[in-house]
Amino acid sequence: MHVARVGTRGWCLRPSTPPYPEGEEQKSSTRGGIVEASWRGEDTRLEDSSAMPPHVVTATVPAAPPEVFRYLTEPALLPRWIDGLRESRPQGDGVMRVGATSIEVVEARGKAVEMVSEVIAWEVDRSLSVRVTYPGAGDADMTYELTPGTNGTEVRLTFTPHYRGLAQLMVRLMRASTQKRLQANLDRLVQVVRASTP
Repeated sequence: MHVARVGTRGWCLRPSTPPYPEGEEQKSSTRGGIVEASWRGEDTRLEDSSAMPPHVVTATVPAAPPEVFRYLTEPALLPRWIDGLRESRPQGDGVMRVGATSIEVVEARGKAVEMVSEVIAWEVDRSLSVRVTYPGAGDADMTYELTPGTNGTEVRLTFTPHYRGLAQLMVRLMRASTQKRLQANLDRLVQVVRASTP
């Protein structure tokens, strides 16, 4: 998953298991096809055949948007609900802005894998978009949209993969399991927030 920094202590989110099969060599990551990132979250990626249909999952978290946003942006809170995430390390000066990056350490098949997460758009307490680069496979955009409601905050996650080669084929074959994993993360977020609410 991916992380960005909020204020002086918070960062953003990243996701789960890298999309390459076990035994596949991990090559140096690349992020071609990106021209720029807009503060408004516009997709500035060049036309790219690696683009795949997005996954969309939702959940209603029993808390107000500011509290939910903390769980999307604070490094210490992310591993509590993101499957496989062991550590999130903000890079640079730690200031929340488009272009801020972090290193996400994910456990995959018993091995620690480092991924780069970059903030591509954000609006405090309302939305967060990050781009996670997977070693040797490509990248994926993750957008979290927060909408207040009578029972808490609806969180809508749109996960758009941009993978290459064998990773692209594997992800197509594993589309159903990817959808379940993303939904399970949001469901876990609901449980964690509920348990921490007085």
